[in-house]
Amino acid sequence: MNLMVGRLVEQGVLDLSKTIEHYVPEIGSGYAKATLQQVLNMDVVNDYSQEFADPRATYYRYEEAMGWRLPLDPEQEPTQRGFLPQIASTDPTNHSGHIHYKDANTELLGWVVERAGGRSLRSSLADIVDAAGLEGSFHITTDRAGAPTLSGGGCLTARIWLVTFRFLCAVASESTVGV
Repeated sequence: MNLMVGRLVEQGVLDLSKTIEHYVPEIGSGYAKATLQQVLNMDVVNDYSQEFADPRATYYRYEEAMGWRLPLDPEQEPTQRGFLPQIASTDPTNHSGHIHYKDANTELLGWVVERAGGRSLRSSLADIVDAAGLEGSFHITTDRAGAPTLSGGGCLTARIWLVTFRFLCAVASESTVGV
């Protein structure tokens, strides 16, 4: 996500001080007045709960939107972009000084990147995967509408992971020679 946001900031397409509603006008009160920087910093307070020990946590409804859990109502199949605007807040400013990590923030950033960049999030992600030389071995889940689920991470084949890991170890050992 940071690579995609960084590229758009560098191109002057994204401004970290702009509010989320500037890029995604239909977003709800949970993020509308938060700045892009606040969302990147996981510094937003809203009614989205990611307390896994709480069976009523909002996260479990979000799993339905991601397509990771069957919806409670089979007639309603939520999507990430249908779910995110439902998150509410009277003031998204974090006054506690503590980080509020939320998967929803990452998905919202993907939506901002897509809107501001003028191309699908899948295409932007594919650019990074191709530049990394992963050659069709990267897999990521999507919701029912095809939006990538960025907070869930991606999967690599063991071969690609081992080659990449070996390369990183070689680079790291070269950089420490003579230290």
